[in-house]
Amino acid sequence: MKIKALAPWYAASRTLAPLICQEIGRPRLFWNEFAGSLAVTLAMKPCQSETVNDLHGNVINLARVIQREDTAVKMFDRVQRTMMHEDLFNDAAARFRERGNVPASDEPDFERAYDYLISSWLGRNGVAGTSSYNQGFCVRYTANGGHAAKRFRSVAESIPAWYDRLRNVTCLNRNARDTIPRIDDHESTVIYLDPPYVEKGASYVHDFAPASATAKGKSKDANGTPLMTHPELRELLGRFKKARIIVSYYDHPIVRELYAGWTLVRPRVTKSLVNQGMGEKGGDVQLAPEILLINGPSITQGLWCEVAKGDAA
Repeated sequence: MKIKALAPWYAASRTLAPLICQEIGRPRLFWNEFAGSLAVTLAMKPCQSETVNDLHGNVINLARVIQREDTAVKMFDRVQRTMMHEDLFNDAAARFRERGNVPASDEPDFERAYDYLISSWLGRNGVAGTSSYNQGFCVRYTANGGHAAKRFRSVAESIPAWYDRLRNVTCLNRNARDTIPRIDDHESTVIYLDPPYVEKGASYVHDFAPASATAKGKSKDANGTPLMTHPELRELLGRFKKARIIVSYYDHPIVRELYAGWTLVRPRVTKSLVNQGMGEKGGDVQLAPEILLINGPSITQGLWCEVAKGDAA
């Protein structure tokens, strides 16, 4: 598996996946809420029962296509014969925009998945999942960084490994406020969540309510559904007394206040933030501001990172 994400998602889950997997350990029941590119699940060793869930219908539809042998083989064959070409990108992107960000259908839609994969990996890197997605063909004008055509070839070569990893994973396209209350609170359960950040350089397609909107139902999406708030998510997680909960955020005072008493893990990694609207002009690489919040002790014990031990969850 050369590419360890289904789409070049916003933020650093793929970079942090090895650390996150260490903190997850080896559960019997694993849930990945706000799964995004599925980078963490792809990096994990399989466990007895695994579920990924995200409101983003396009990435979940792609996952469902990849995890079925017949459609995975078909996708591998077509992507292997697809060129890194701007016209192909524009055609796929136009069809993607026409469909819109709609829920995943129960039966995997192959053509929709192909268009999403093409417009993701031939387009700008690091913006999938945001409102800035699908804004242009990826062209490299400097010798710095990777080359999109080589990356796309690696995507094609990774499809068999994606299939092998996802074929026994349940992929859901549901609202987390409906799934989290139903997850078993057991010592063998681990839930990893990567919700929208409080402050970020781009808005998610399925975002939380603004940080100032702490009341339930104050902000609604295009369909009139109340947006989840950060305090609401914290309230939902408060019922877990036995399960291990790991939440990924950009560091922010609101987050620290909501998760006071949890163990705070600060990974020491760097990444390019230019495409996410957070980098300095010229493409400087900065220290990533991600933190993990855990309702128990850190398994890594500072091996990769700085750990601030919290009180009881």
